[in-house]
Amino acid sequence: MYDEARSDLFSAEQEDNSGSVARGLGDNLVVTAGELESYGPIHERLHHGEDNIIRASHLLDAPELIRPIPVVDVDDRLLAVDSTALIEAARQRDPNFRLPVRLVAEQEAWAIRHEHHRKQFEKEPMALARRAWLMTQSSLNQEQVAQIIGCNPSRISQLVAAAKQEDQFSELKTVIIEPERIAISFWEEVHATIQALAANDKAKPIEDGPSRIERFAARARALVVRGQMLSVEAVRGELNLVKLRTPKARRARKIGKPVPVPGTAAQIFVARDRAGGAVLNLPQDIDQAIVDAAIRAVLEVLAGTAGKAALGHSQN
Repeated sequence: MYDEARSDLFSAEQEDNSGSVARGLGDNLVVTAGELESYGPIHERLHHGEDNIIRASHLLDAPELIRPIPVVDVDDRLLAVDSTALIEAARQRDPNFRLPVRLVAEQEAWAIRHEHHRKQFEKEPMALARRAWLMTQSSLNQEQVAQIIGCNPSRISQLVAAAKQEDQFSELKTVIIEPERIAISFWEEVHATIQALAANDKAKPIEDGPSRIERFAARARALVVRGQMLSVEAVRGELNLVKLRTPKARRARKIGKPVPVPGTAAQIFVARDRAGGAVLNLPQDIDQAIVDAAIRAVLEVLAGTAGKAALGHSQN
């Protein structure tokens, strides 16, 4: 489903057909469930648990309560922006079940997905990575994608790499228990493993047989063919995935010597002779308002000192 060809999915300008009842942006239409792509390229989710489908199906019994589903029209393909569980429930009941939709532009579609993702409590962990990949293939640059998702720009490339590995080895999900719960770290480990094998293949090529990457792919295919449902941890072991190093927790190191705070049991640490300048360490559990007040006091002292120096310099 996910491929590089999607990069120009929204590149062509949409035809201005706002005067047309059939395909104008903002128009409300009624279409069959079979006409909608419930997991279209603008949607990052790939799975819905059976309980999600059952809950959504109840709404089909009261169609007057169904609000128009936002969709993007791309080359006469109606890509659903949300309500994918409802669409899947309708398709299972009757592909000709009629659903209300509202045509939206790409920019509004991304805004809808972002808001939905922000509010969603129980989501597929990999939905975030797929969303990052989808957005990098739109008109947004990496900095903009990072701002929308709320992470460091360098994290985007890692999320995209994980999404690409999930796509490349998507058949593995058919033998993993609860595929919607697979963590991003699993596909990051697959990516790290592929990179390590590629580096070894380049440094020390295998002359008399398949390359290391080919052997890895064969092991993955063998798991799929075997058809036994496995946990994520079991698949990790079967594929001998590279373990990602988790960053060690940094020790809360205090710089300088302790100085008691008069009248309390608290103390601060002061490094008067530090090469980079004197350092004051406030207590770790101190209220932020007190920190702000302490900063203001230091700034006032420094400003007063600077003012006196300037005054003395002008009088000499």
